[in-house]
Amino acid sequence: MIYFIKPLFSLINIPNLSFNTPRIFNKSVGKIVSMSLCSIVYFLSIAGIPYDISMSSPPFGLEMDESGRFSKPIAFMQWEINHQYILEGLFAATFVIIGAFGMILLSMASEKIQYWTRFQSYLGIFLFTFAPIVVINFFSIKWPLYISDMYLMTSANYDGNWII
Repeated sequence: MIYFIKPLFSLINIPNLSFNTPRIFNKSVGKIVSMSLCSIVYFLSIAGIPYDISMSSPPFGLEMDESGRFSKPIAFMQWEINHQYILEGLFAATFVIIGAFGMILLSMASEKIQYWTRFQSYLGIFLFTFAPIVVINFFSIKWPLYISDMYLMTSANYDGNWII
């Protein structure tokens, strides 16, 4: 394989460029600062903040009670997969970040040999398993018949007329 690629790279000359780094990057950024910035950007993107800004989503919704006289706040827009309230996105992103933090704790516990590693391991396992369960429950609030709808599309129930 290298015999086929080597002639191609002999035809291409890589320019000898020297770039100066900007002064702002001369001081190295700490691990905690860079991890915090990445986590904040990840949280905001998972929460759907750009979507909420562009679509002008309300922070929460209102639903009339059984008597029809009073409205109560709701955080999840039920049966609307392509739309969300701001709080709904923040809730889901919080638990996704908690699950990621559990994974980080498991990684940290595997590197250290101390008394706290057992606690970190248990906490990491708990957070890593608890967070997806909560996110799945949030989704079942958003789409209550998700599990039953998922199993309706098996080959045994297929009649040739799937509506997409």
